[in-house]
Amino acid sequence: MKKILLTVAISLFFVSSSWADIYIDASGMYNQTGDAENQIGLSGALGITVTSDLTAFFRFYTSGMTKDADTVDEVTHDQQAFLGGIEYAYRFSSYPVFWKSSIALGSVSTTTEWDDTTDPDHIDKKESGMAAGIYTGIEYILSQRVSPFVEIGYLRTFYEKDYEKDTIAGIQVYAGVRVTVWGKNKGLFDDYE
Repeated sequence: MKKILLTVAISLFFVSSSWADIYIDASGMYNQTGDAENQIGLSGALGITVTSDLTAFFRFYTSGMTKDADTVDEVTHDQQAFLGGIEYAYRFSSYPVFWKSSIALGSVSTTTEWDDTTDPDHIDKKESGMAAGIYTGIEYILSQRVSPFVEIGYLRTFYEKDYEKDTIAGIQVYAGVRVTVWGKNKGLFDDYE
């Protein structure tokens, strides 16, 4: 996974031109995963502007939760995903705010591990599959480099083995900050009336 991220980062750096902005997102997240329980996690993203309104991005997240801790029914659920997508940002001309909408596709891995596997109802599961998501949210331009944001979306997973009969899908909420590392956000006083 590290080699993939490094390759993507280097490719984006060399492919970008002087007009392109490159950013990094860091956020906390709430992840509703259906039968794998609601989870809390962290997310990161790397993006590059394609046009003034479109951005290509790669997002990674990891989330998890433990239910009934320190009991015989203790179970741990985790999910990790690596998604690539396109984001459209509508710029409000009178305010330093973007309304963002995006779609993403990628790979996802979900794990369910029981502490006590002697119970026949406690079956460990682990599977990787495909995922598709749709998101929308608000980004506020705090400075030319820093922009806090909030996004809400829906992620659907597609599994064929352990989770085939389970519903592993749900709403995701991200709250974090975008840091522009190459280029800059819209100027603080550009087009604001």
